[in-house]
Amino acid sequence: MSCMLQSQRHLSFTKVSVINLIAVHSFFLLTVPFRIYYYASNTGWPLGSDFCKFVSLMIHAHIYLAFIFYVSLLIVRYVELSNQRHKLEFHRTLHATIASATVWLIIFGSVFPTISNYGNNQNNRDKHTDSTPCFHFSKALDDHRVKTLNYVLCTLVILVWSVLAFFQVYFLIKVIKAFGKVTCQRQEFWAQLKNFVLLLVVFFCFVPYQGFRVYYNKTVKPPVIQLIQ
Repeated sequence: MSCMLQSQRHLSFTKVSVINLIAVHSFFLLTVPFRIYYYASNTGWPLGSDFCKFVSLMIHAHIYLAFIFYVSLLIVRYVELSNQRHKLEFHRTLHATIASATVWLIIFGSVFPTISNYGNNQNNRDKHTDSTPCFHFSKALDDHRVKTLNYVLCTLVILVWSVLAFFQVYFLIKVIKAFGKVTCQRQEFWAQLKNFVLLLVVFFCFVPYQGFRVYYNKTVKPPVIQLIQ
């Protein structure tokens, strides 16, 4: 990704999306060792409830931020392939920064209020101990607002992917009909095939998880939810 960024002189939408993907994946990876330590040690969470909430916040924020920027990459490729003369670019670095910051603020603003209330009852009971449980957020699902937010986010992810999949199939069929037997020799076909592969990656990384979130948000008992969260 870094090599690709250095090769691009213009501040294109693709370049900005890749920069954001690098940032969101990096922030998420920094929080992973803390979760591994917690589950491996089985001695509680000695770092306080606030940091526990921050680690959990990064997990959920990472999911939706990464999804948004992957979708942005696909949309940009669709637009540029349909009109090769028109390249989507930011004319100023300030515009790219504002656009990126807006996406980050929207996601964090949507997820943080929910995460901030997670585990309050449990943490209050254990505030006098040296270590407390962490990632035990099943009781938060009793709040209808939390459930509603989960349903909305999951539905949006699945719906957006379905719309992109529809257009991708449409573009592939259009290219195949246009070039017939020589389709495999055309650059347009391979460009659409790359988009299709990226769409499959987005599907396997995001859609099944969101579908299962809808399932356990509605039916799974709290102890099982605790393990999943």
